[in-house]
Amino acid sequence: MGDAPAEPAQSTEAELAWEKAKKMLQESDWSMLSDVPMTAGNKALWIEYRRALREVRLQTGFPSNIQWPAKPE
Repeated sequence: MGDAPAEPAQSTEAELAWEKAKKMLQESDWSMLSDVPMTAGNKALWIEYRRALREVRLQTGFPSNIQWPAKPE
C-alpha cells in the first residue's frame, strides 16, 4: 500500500503578504542603482519606501490589515 499523494501546500495569509512585499521590493530595486539619475531627496523617499516594505511584518495588523507604503513618484 502506497501513501496517498500529498496535498499541495496552501500559502498562509502571512506568506502571501510577505510575497507581495518582496515583489514590490524587487520592482523597486532599480531605484538603488548608483547610476540612476535621482535627487538626494527622491533617493531618500525610495529608501524609506523600501524600509517600510521590509517592515510590513512588524505592523500590528499583519497579515490581515496591512498599511502598504505609497510608492514614490
